[in-house]
Amino acid sequence: MDTSHNQKDKQQNKRTGKETRQLIVIDELMSTSSLGSDHFILIVLSCILATFGLITNSVAVIIGAMLVAPLLSPILGFSMALLTVHPIMFRRSFFYIIRGAAISIALSAGIAWLVYRLPLGLPVEMPAEVLARSHPSLFDLGIALAGGATAAFAIARPRLSAALSGAAIATALMPPLCTIGIGIAFANSAVLFGALLLYSINFVAIFLAGIITFALMGFRPINQSVKPSR
Repeated sequence: MDTSHNQKDKQQNKRTGKETRQLIVIDELMSTSSLGSDHFILIVLSCILATFGLITNSVAVIIGAMLVAPLLSPILGFSMALLTVHPIMFRRSFFYIIRGAAISIALSAGIAWLVYRLPLGLPVEMPAEVLARSHPSLFDLGIALAGGATAAFAIARPRLSAALSGAAIATALMPPLCTIGIGIAFANSAVLFGALLLYSINFVAIFLAGIITFALMGFRPINQSVKPSR
């Protein structure tokens, strides 16, 4: 009888620990899916870095901008919100994504328009790094799926947060948004729509990879995950 009770206690403790970890992950994603002043500043700074990196064909600066940009977590928060039926996180993530994208596109368009009208000696033709982000392929889809799954797994597991930096680089979000802005500044529809397609591919792939990864790791709607086992 004691052995049976001990096994039930261990199973209950294990289940409770899993539920606690899931609630911690959801709480973390809630905090990173709210566009506060800190995130707003990071979006602005990363957009400036990415835009200048694209204009000057500086890969190092573009990579730095990807590391600074806080755009990956709200997409994964959007995934988690739909999976766990969390309306508050859904609204916060949705508006974060929309506002973050709008700020980035508008700011990059303004920077590009101004820079190319100043006597800085920049060539008139479209930079190579910009053109590289206006021709998406199936490889971009595969990279975004793998990167999104990596980021979701790292968020859901303790002590794996270091992997988020690599996922942020692999799943480029800020450079395509800035490329859209540059396409607007140049009135170049091919660049604009090519970059928009690349961003859309990355967004959808990260979103789907997040849902699948979180589901495989046992995340469920909140009202179900906290129910006691029968």
